[in-house]
Amino acid sequence: MCIRDRGDRLLVRLQDRDRQPVSRAGGQLTLFGSSRSPTVDLPLQEIGAGTYQAQLPAGLHGDQPAAIAFDRDGVRFNRRLLLSRP
Repeated sequence: MCIRDRGDRLLVRLQDRDRQPVSRAGGQLTLFGSSRSPTVDLPLQEIGAGTYQAQLPAGLHGDQPAAIAFDRDGVRFNRRLLLSRP
């Protein structure tokens, strides 16, 4: 999995162990809340073979704990991450 921050959106490339793109997976990005903001679930939409994107909320900055989850044919893949934005 390769993750890129494109300013207003997050791009994720999902590949199998043979480095082939994984298409038709349901995906979700979860931005964990704090005392100042609620937890937000954002859909990851497939925009190309194995490439998914999520629109990020305006004003997102600083260190943001998050998780990415994909599900395809009953197989689930989860990854925790920390988004660090200026």
